[in-house]
Amino acid sequence: MRGDRVSVDALTARAVTAGAAVLTAIAGLGVRAFANGDVAKYAGDAL
Repeated sequence: MRGDRVSVDALTARAVTAGAAVLTAIAGLGVRAFANGDVAKYAGDAL
């Protein structure tokens, strides 16, 4: 394989990683939006 090409496996891994990062950010923001007090603060930060 040439050095300037990216394999399907590498693209799949990057897509899965990006998707996980987006879902984690959404979960953290969701906890902060719907929980109250320290739970919202620390759970949102933990995610």
